[in-house]
Amino acid sequence: AIPDWNSLLPTYALKGAARQVQSELHKTKSRAVAENTKFRLVFSTTSYSIERYSGTSYQATGENKPLPTGITLASTSDTTLGFTSRGTSIDSTDKTVKLCNIKSAGKNVVLSDLGRIRIDDDQTC
Repeated sequence: AIPDWNSLLPTYALKGAARQVQSELHKTKSRAVAENTKFRLVFSTTSYSIERYSGTSYQATGENKPLPTGITLASTSDTTLGFTSRGTSIDSTDKTVKLCNIKSAGKNVVLSDLGRIRIDDDQTC
């Protein structure tokens, strides 16, 4: 039997998107520590951008990245996740980015207040 690849693609896209966001958060955390300043990711429905704190406000770094095709940000998702120069979250509570695919399946990428980044599986959108 030949597998129906079209039914599997949304699941793979969702897993890939969650890993992409997790990886980008790790990279941004490392940058915040290395440059000794705050950084954050700002999410829109189908993409995200990276911003650097400079003096009194955040400035766009020019790095705008799309989410994979068919992946969107849930309306209940946090839209800003960031790090201090010490690698901890800029927020005192856990922040969650909820990614959804076209099959209404979802994954949460969670940033704890201490800077730990994890993916929670099997969420519904």
